[in-house]
Amino acid sequence: MPTGLVFCTAQVPSEVLETFLTQSTLPKTSPEHPWVLVRSPEEGIIGPELTKPITTFETGFGNASSETLQAFVKQNVSLKEQNPESARIKYDIWPDDFIELDERSVKDGTCVFHHYHEDDGEEDDDEESEDEDEVEDEAPVGKWMTWRVKFVAAWNIWSGFWHRSDLMLEEIQKNTRIYYVDENGVLQDAGLENDVDELPDLEERVPYGPDPVPEDEGEDEENEDDDED
Repeated sequence: MPTGLVFCTAQVPSEVLETFLTQSTLPKTSPEHPWVLVRSPEEGIIGPELTKPITTFETGFGNASSETLQAFVKQNVSLKEQNPESARIKYDIWPDDFIELDERSVKDGTCVFHHYHEDDGEEDDDEESEDEDEVEDEAPVGKWMTWRVKFVAAWNIWSGFWHRSDLMLEEIQKNTRIYYVDENGVLQDAGLENDVDELPDLEERVPYGPDPVPEDEGEDEENEDDDED
């Protein structure tokens, strides 16, 4: 399985990094060392995988914006796929998802999950293009998306996107019983936390969220509102 990148946009103590590594690999199906820490833009992505003990270091990405991190990943991972000497190949780094530890990570054990979603631009089957050749030549449109997640859920969500990106995104957006954003703005992975086989020793587990509203039911409610008008 590929490796994910980790950035620090604040001075993150070594014990917090070790907590992140410990908690994100708690699921029984997780690899032992799934992350590569990127310390500074100048150092670049050199590896090796993040392991204990971790020494505190001066991050070169202090207060870096999401856009800065995302541009760095695209430039140093996605665009170097053909270079056999690059860390992209050596550590089999996945270019579409990465983790950011920030000031809040130090306080509450959450991190920012970055995901690059590429829209293939396909139209609905019942809609015909006026110029099929022009549509075929169009490049896929991509955009970055972010969620704040718990350390314990980071690898599981990362793995879900790697295995089935489109389906994982659909699950997050629609399956409110498993994935929901709580009052603190954290995307909860209730499916993982309530899986006693994956996390047998987890002391506190988040509850499941509300059942998803069926699409046809939502449409009926909209129609009722229209009728009232």
